[in-house]
This record gives sequence, C-alpha cells and structure tokens, in this order.
Amino acid sequence: MELFELVLNKAAMYNMLFISAKSVLEYPTLEILNEKNPIMYERWKTLSKDVINNDHYQSFAVNYPEFCKIASISYGNVYLKDGKPERSIKTFSNTDESFVVESFMAVLREKSIECELSKTWEILTGHNIANYIIPLLIKRFYYLRNNFEVKELPQILKRSLSFKPWDAGIVDTVNVWKFNGNYSLPSSLMLISSFLGIKEDKVLIDPITLSRKYWEGMESAPKKIALSVGLQSQTEIGILMSLIDNLRK
Repeated sequence: MELFELVLNKAAMYNMLFISAKSVLEYPTLEILNEKNPIMYERWKTLSKDVINNDHYQSFAVNYPEFCKIASISYGNVYLKDGKPERSIKTFSNTDESFVVESFMAVLREKSIECELSKTWEILTGHNIANYIIPLLIKRFYYLRNNFEVKELPQILKRSLSFKPWDAGIVDTVNVWKFNGNYSLPSSLMLISSFLGIKEDKVLIDPITLSRKYWEGMESAPKKIALSVGLQSQTEIGILMSLIDNLRK
C-alpha cells in the first residue's frame, strides 16, 4: 500500500505503531567529550572543521547519533473499544541509555513475533522516523550491544531498512506533510500541529534546548529530568496520533 493510501485509509491507523525517541548529547561539553572519549573528540574536530567551542558543539553535535544518547522512547497504538478509538502510550525514560534501548528492543521483538504469526506487520509511524529515529535506534543499539543479552536487531526494524518504502512498513509524517512537494527543509511537528489547530497538552522542546535542560538538571534531580524528557516523547506520540486522525477524516 502506497504512503498516502496508508495515511488516508481510516482503518490503517489501527495498524500503526507510533514511535518517538528523544536524544541528548552523550557528553554535555567538549571538555568532557575530550576527557571521556578523546577519539570521538578528534572526530568532532574533523566534522566541525576545527570550530572548537561549546556553543557550536552543543548546537550541532546533537544532530548526530554518534554524539548523542537516547534519554526516552515512547510508543503507542490506537485501538477500538466499544466502537470508539482509544489510545495506548507507553514510555521508557531513564538516565541509563542501555535500559531505555534494551527495554524498547524487547517490545519490538515481541511485536515482531506477533506480526510474523498474524502475517500482518505493524506500520512504524513517526515524525522524521525514516531519516532520524530509526537510524538513531539502530546506531545506538550497535553502540551498546555488548551490554545486551540479545544482540540481534528485532525483525520489525530489519524490515524498515527495505529499499522499497511500500515494503518497509513506514509512515514518516515529514514526508506525508510534503505532499510530494520538493521542500528542502522539513516542517516541525509543532508547526504542523499549530497550523492544523491540533491541541497540545505540552509544547515540544527543540533538541538543542532539550539537551541543555537535561544536563542542567542531571546533578540536582536526575529522576525528575528523566521523567521530563519522557513527557516530551509522550507528547510527540499524542500529536502524531492527532495528526494522522486529522488527515484521515
């Protein structure tokens, strides 16, 4: 089924697995990066063309999975109960990235088994899921793999690497919102939701600000900051569900 058939098909929403992952810098400053991982510090110097200052690092390194860590992952489904749509959203958020990633991979393995048995694969749905979220999940999984008992990617993620979008089982709302237009910059989810009048319980924070707030709160209240990042990924799932629901009506 083609992308817009999936999005505009009213029944397809109930077969979507909505995913949001929030990442922050693994090391909050260049000094700490150099101290903890000097090899990656040298790689950053190359990437940044020797622009060595914290402002530049904190503004741009947050876009690279190689310099980030996943602080929270939320996932959810829409299902029918007594003929009415209901939402289920769950979140893993923790200062320990290995816990967050391994917990979510366990969920994806369970879902892969269910999908193989039913012969119906859930559609991975997210904002910038194809270009950022899935590569982020896979890269961080391989980076942390020695910490995990199961060292193989879930089948549902392997399928997402298909060269044919209609076989990959992905709906990326960045591409949906382009409506086949050739825009160079993707629209943010907040821009889309505000434009369509979708109500938001909480404002989504940009990655640079999120990373800064995360590290500012780590020393004094690590549990609180982990929950705060988790609320960001939960909020994104809710907006995604509302967006898809809005488009299919």
